[in-house]
Order: sequence, then structure tokens, then C-alpha cells
Amino acid sequence: MLALVDLVLNGIVYCKKGMVVQLKNKTGKYSTLSRTYQDGEKQKTIEFKVSNELMPLYFE
Repeated sequence: MLALVDLVLNGIVYCKKGMVVQLKNKTGKYSTLSRTYQDGEKQKTIEFKVSNELMPLYFE
């Protein structure tokens, strides 16, 4: 999925417009998404939840 907006909360960058994210799980009112990024030589993953109502506005 492609992010349509920047999602930043309390200084944590969950995703920026144009970033690719993966849908991990969709349950109840929320979808769990993740993105992988490079931190030096290590590859790290951030997982975050987004309301299913907002998914079409934030991701395509």
C-alpha cells in the first residue's frame, strides 16, 4: 500500500507521503500496518494501527 499523507505523532514518523507500507492485520475497527526501514546496517520495522474508517483517506 502507498501512503497518501504523512503520519507523525509525538515526533515518531510512522510513514511519510509516498512510502510503501504493508497491511499486517485487519480486525474490528483497526488495521495493523508496518513499514521497514534501514537504520545504519540494521533493518528495523515499525508497526502501527490505523482506524479502518481512515484507511481509504490515508492509503491506496
